Amino acid sequence: MIDQTVKCFSPQPQSPFPQIIGGNIDNTEFSCIQYNSQTKRILATGASSSTDIVTSISTPIITYLDENTGRLIWQKQYTYNPGLSQVTPFTFSKCSIQKGQQNYALAMSQNPQFGIFVIDLSNGDLVKAFYEFSSTSLSIKNSRYAIGIIMTQSNIIYVFSGESDKVMVSALQFDQTKNQISPVYYRTYGTSTNKFYGYDISLTAALDYVYIAGSVKQLLAMTKISLSTGTSAYTYMIDNISGNSALKALTKIEIYEYLLQIFQITCAENLGPDGNDVALLDFSETLGGVITLAKTWFLDMSSKTRCLSVNFNSITVWFLIYVEQNSAIYYGKTDTLFAGTTLTLNQIKVSSSLTQTLIAKDGYISEDGSKAIWLGQVSAINQDTYNKKSGFLMNYPQNSCLSSALTTNMQQSVKTQSLFILQFGSVAFSNPSQAVYSSMSDSIVYKQIDSIQSQSLKDIDIIKLPDECQALMTPGSIIKPILNSLQYSYQILELNPQTLNIDIPDFKYSIDCDDLVWAYYSTLSNQQTLPTFIEFKQIESGGSRITISTNDNTTAGIYSIKIRGVLNNIYEENILITLTMLGIPSTMIDIPPVEIAQNETNNVTENQIENNNSVNSNTSIQNNQTNSSDINDQENSTQNSNISESNLNNTQTEQIQNQTQLENNQTNNLNSTNSSTNDNQTLANQTTNETFNSNSTENSTNILNDTTETSNETNPANQTDNLENTTNITENNQTNISNPTNESNPENQTIIFENNNTNISSGDQNNTNQSALSSNSSSNNSSINDTQSNQVNSNVTQVNSTNNQNDNQTNQNQTDPSNDAIQNITPDSNITQNSSTILNNTIESLDNQTHPNNTNLDNSTSNFNQTGNNDTQQSQNNSRDNHTSSQNETIEQQNSTQNQNDTIVQLEPNENQTNSDQYQNSSNTENKNTTQQNVTQNLTENNQNSTSLNENATNVNSNQSRTNQSNTTYMKQKNAPYFNDDLAKEIIIYVKEIQSYKLPQIVNPDINNNAVELSYNIQPNISLPTFVKIQSRGFQLDPKSGDQGTYNLVIILSNRNSEPLLQSQYLLKIIVKPLDNKRDIQKFLQSLNQTKNEAKSNNTSIQMIDSDFKIQIDSISQRQRLKLSFSQPLLVQLTDDQINDLLILQANDGQGISKLKGWNIVSTNLNGILIQLNFYNNYEVSSNQDPDYISISLNNTKSVISSKSLLYMDKTLKISMKIPTQFDNDGKNISSINTFQNK
Repeated sequence: MIDQTVKCFSPQPQSPFPQIIGGNIDNTEFSCIQYNSQTKRILATGASSSTDIVTSISTPIITYLDENTGRLIWQKQYTYNPGLSQVTPFTFSKCSIQKGQQNYALAMSQNPQFGIFVIDLSNGDLVKAFYEFSSTSLSIKNSRYAIGIIMTQSNIIYVFSGESDKVMVSALQFDQTKNQISPVYYRTYGTSTNKFYGYDISLTAALDYVYIAGSVKQLLAMTKISLSTGTSAYTYMIDNISGNSALKALTKIEIYEYLLQIFQITCAENLGPDGNDVALLDFSETLGGVITLAKTWFLDMSSKTRCLSVNFNSITVWFLIYVEQNSAIYYGKTDTLFAGTTLTLNQIKVSSSLTQTLIAKDGYISEDGSKAIWLGQVSAINQDTYNKKSGFLMNYPQNSCLSSALTTNMQQSVKTQSLFILQFGSVAFSNPSQAVYSSMSDSIVYKQIDSIQSQSLKDIDIIKLPDECQALMTPGSIIKPILNSLQYSYQILELNPQTLNIDIPDFKYSIDCDDLVWAYYSTLSNQQTLPTFIEFKQIESGGSRITISTNDNTTAGIYSIKIRGVLNNIYEENILITLTMLGIPSTMIDIPPVEIAQNETNNVTENQIENNNSVNSNTSIQNNQTNSSDINDQENSTQNSNISESNLNNTQTEQIQNQTQLENNQTNNLNSTNSSTNDNQTLANQTTNETFNSNSTENSTNILNDTTETSNETNPANQTDNLENTTNITENNQTNISNPTNESNPENQTIIFENNNTNISSGDQNNTNQSALSSNSSSNNSSINDTQSNQVNSNVTQVNSTNNQNDNQTNQNQTDPSNDAIQNITPDSNITQNSSTILNNTIESLDNQTHPNNTNLDNSTSNFNQTGNNDTQQSQNNSRDNHTSSQNETIEQQNSTQNQNDTIVQLEPNENQTNSDQYQNSSNTENKNTTQQNVTQNLTENNQNSTSLNENATNVNSNQSRTNQSNTTYMKQKNAPYFNDDLAKEIIIYVKEIQSYKLPQIVNPDINNNAVELSYNIQPNISLPTFVKIQSRGFQLDPKSGDQGTYNLVIILSNRNSEPLLQSQYLLKIIVKPLDNKRDIQKFLQSLNQTKNEAKSNNTSIQMIDSDFKIQIDSISQRQRLKLSFSQPLLVQLTDDQINDLLILQANDGQGISKLKGWNIVSTNLNGILIQLNFYNNYEVSSNQDPDYISISLNNTKSVISSKSLLYMDKTLKISMKIPTQFDNDGKNISSINTFQNK
């Protein structure tokens, strides 16, 4: 049997019947059944001697189970203390349920340990147990046998028992607080000459009379007794003249009341000469107590047959009998009009064995005869046999695992009879008679049986049904826990390292099972064991915990941690957590970057000029060269101009040819510039000049851009790779190194436009007057870098007054050989501009491609002219503070009548203060200062070069695309607040759905701890729609039917008390789609899967693959970013789990050695996927002459469906690409730096 616990991982019965309970040590049986028609529950009592399920041998048991489910409501055994218990019951042979309110179940034990037991029906606990004590003989009357027991709604118990040739009837008012109860009456029927035997009872609906079926003076007899007094109304007797057995009797009775008549249908056994026969007898009692025997059906059986149950509805008679020799149950029916000689019986067996495998004890037939239930004990089911008999419960009609061959129809001969007075002929019954017998009273007291208690069975599932009767439950699904975040960062500290605890709740199962066994494991996503500084353990109170603590700076990097929840060693799920280990902060530079942004620009330019005569080394250290530079206060003449122009939509290209005469000199000028906003950080820039003696002249230009979204790559090695969006400028100037203390930054200008004002800042100039015109507003930003040496003719700047633009222009006309210095200014996070006649201007757009142009455009512009002084003076070392403001710029094409910007870009005003610019001058001295991210190397070796300038810009069309950058700059002082993790680029939600979006943790680098204000608006600057509900740490979306459309939600983080105002802005696109779209997609997916399954089941070939629908590699950046795109947009955006199931990534070198530690998903949309790669060692990737390759194959494409063809992607597709060299965790390209260090 099975209880209410749900076992999902062990076989369970497929249907409520059959039911079996038992053990392997000894026998178990059921003896009595009571059906509760109100609750459709079955009470079954019996006994077991198998001590693997009960405490001791011959222990009574009761089970109470649900008919519909077959599950136990409760089960109990009733144990006793042999030394203290007055009665030690060994079985419960009779049972019943209280009438009316049904608070109690009642049971009777059998001779020689007779007693009555009152049990709580709700849980099976024993309420009270009584034995009969004679106050006359002062003895326990324990030799009674049980006939039946009844309890009314008023708690009056009627007890029917027998002993020897007597039948006893008693009534007592039950009170569970009393240990001794005197009966209302106690009457005895029968004498040595008038022997009474009772077998079964039936009660009238009014609870006023009871009918006892049995025998009197060895005649079949039925006695009617008044329950109120215990006196007999009559005893009706009839003889089976052919029966010789002294045990012939009516053994089952059921009454049916209709109008003013009472029908008693009974079953008699031990009939006929051999005692094997059974018969049905139909009695009819009219008003006034006149009883007649209306009809009988006599069944001549070939072997011993027992009556189990009967029922009647005034016309139809149903009966259930058991044939011992056949181990079979027979269910039949007849009616009062039947006059034939043969009945058709349904034979039901549980085993094909010829031995006695089934012993039936009791049964039940419903009032309408639609079902029957019986019980007993069994030793075989189908082909399975048991070494001990087990309690068994079965039903009819059956819908179970029993073999259909075991259920057959049998024709049984029958004799009917309606006249019983005459004895002639082949009659079965004759000589009916009726008498009234008086009773005798007895002095009996009911006393409590001591030391009897109820407890659960040891085990209910030792004996199991055959395999064909059991099955595993339909599997559910594992529900992964919801974490506050899937991305965490840990700051490594050299002293007093902190501890980061990540608590992971327990995994759940969609079905409430009671046999769940969870095991949790944690590894890196590539199945490698966790490093020692990451500890994983389960928490006793529930869930598990990851603990991170270390001061080892070599652990810096990105780790993808997998937590596996394994259920019963069968099913498993996992979650991936990204852990970013931040290196120990330097005291001289900014905190190392935490990668959040998806836009990356890495520029490497190489220029080297070798001079045979002299060595001059100037080192300039500058932090965060971006959109502005400080201005040295000088009292010089000022020349400034406001420059504005509308609708600048294209790219300027200016080419200048310079002729340089080199007199047996080669100057090696190593200009290393680093300005990057990758991962929201702008790092340091460094200029190093080196001069070596050489007799050869070489000319080489190597300029490479690494821009993630536009597939530009950076190759730090000493080779020439010119990829997309790259501008090459080479110039060779005549240089005469006459002054060893040349200033490294002699003449530079930075012009910054804010709100269409022009800010001009300049370094020291000889006889050059400069002034600055500035503004604090930063709504429209445009930056122009202009670098000149000694003499500058003019600089041309074009600016759109209503749009944002970055423009670099370098103009080199003449070079004074007495002074040669270069300063590189990087104006913003997406543009790298080097004034050493090398300009790279690339602006990313997530939705547009960048098209480089090399055309000269003649647009009406305002010219800003500046003329420097040609006089050469002795340079001196200056020390000055530089303040850098890094601002993200976006170029947008609009008509002159439009003044709306459809592109929202995160603005991160940052100020970095460098204590001083350091200049170290010495002959034959090599000074190197390591930069944090980008390395610019300019290599020029020739006497004559043609200088060309290319500008690459991206025009972003309004209402067609957007630039969604997360270039927050994390600085040590006075930074704008920012989120420590990526935000989604877009949220797609359907009408009538509800989604909650939790924002990442806010980081506030402000040293003054100014409060951070979080605000929202909808671009362009309108109030939030009603379906966006702001919460404490995020927002909830609850769109209705009228809300469908696209919304650009701007999330703003501000330091209101800072001066100037520090602010970060994030753009999140919310797309509300109509519910019909979702239904259509779901309907299509169901149809597609159905078509696929039908084709599979019919073994037919159907083309479900679109050969033109492919996944392709767009780019692999040097920041471990892999960008994939689909050749056709997806029908449905993939989830992270679907992407993990789709992609198989491998990165190997030429020897087949894996370089890839793991990967995790950064973002995804209908057009592609952005992935963060995690190599074992970044500096070892493609570090040799032969590059490493990444290969991608597909695993499961069932969710990858083209929106164009509505077909699947071909899972056999495999692609690969060469991996460029990679930057390490400090932002340095080890390969390139080592190259120059070894020279």
